[in-house]
Amino acid sequence: MRRGLPDMFREFSMLSDEASRVDVALAKHLKLQEERTAFFVLWVLDKTHWCMIYYLQLGFDLDLYYEEEYHVIFWYMDTLCFNRRHHHQYLLKFAENHKNGMKANTNKGNKPKGNKRKPPKQKQVKDIVPTPYHLEICAQFELSRAMLRYMAALKKANKLVVPEYKFGSAEHRYRTRFEDFGHIMFPAQLKYEQYLNDVKEANKNPAEGLFTSASETFKSSRSIIENLLSHPKGVSKFRHPHYLALKKIAIMNSVQIEMIKLKKIHTNPASKVNWNFDTVSCIPGVTLVVPPPQQNQK
Repeated sequence: MRRGLPDMFREFSMLSDEASRVDVALAKHLKLQEERTAFFVLWVLDKTHWCMIYYLQLGFDLDLYYEEEYHVIFWYMDTLCFNRRHHHQYLLKFAENHKNGMKANTNKGNKPKGNKRKPPKQKQVKDIVPTPYHLEICAQFELSRAMLRYMAALKKANKLVVPEYKFGSAEHRYRTRFEDFGHIMFPAQLKYEQYLNDVKEANKNPAEGLFTSASETFKSSRSIIENLLSHPKGVSKFRHPHYLALKKIAIMNSVQIEMIKLKKIHTNPASKVNWNFDTVSCIPGVTLVVPPPQQNQK
């Protein structure tokens, strides 16, 4: 499955050009002020981002990553999830504005004759009601952002250390790990320098602040998942157990972070990170444990 995804990356790159032409033609057909719509291009972008995220998640299922690579994997995944959510929000607003514009144009021809009656007050446009699909995108983003901040906190506390490799370098491993994304025209492949800059910015914050931020983001992801599960349209019965597991991971990691802060476990030089993928194969439960002291053998 994972080996076939790079071929899909190439196909989506070609499809984006065709989608752009369709958006231009659709704008002319609908006589819009905009030069083009965004429906088809953003649909292609959404599916491209989904395939890229799935590609990275499958690496956990197949046990392809070293533990020291988890941070950069979630960094890349977080960027993809952020862009996907941003594009989907733009598409929802674009569609809503277009629908309101169509209603306004329809109402222009239905004005009452004479000036005896006052024109009715215009109703305020309600906020866009999130669909289950949109909630899924937001939940995925919040979880990836929470994991990234959690790992940034552990990295700041010197619990995630990238070793010096005898062969190659961290940059070479980065290029090799994400080389399949080079087949995609948009989104553009992220450079290793961007990762280093983001790590440098994160390191300006204290570990305690990063832990707090991660805990709050896990709580936010839990809230979104609960809204998704209680949505009138909801999710399919086949996906329901998956989101229950994601909710469990969000709670587990949030509780663990509060324990780390309370007991100052991250300040103990002997503490080590433990990864658990039993609940969800692509998002670990992360704990910081202190091994018991070794007893002297007689």
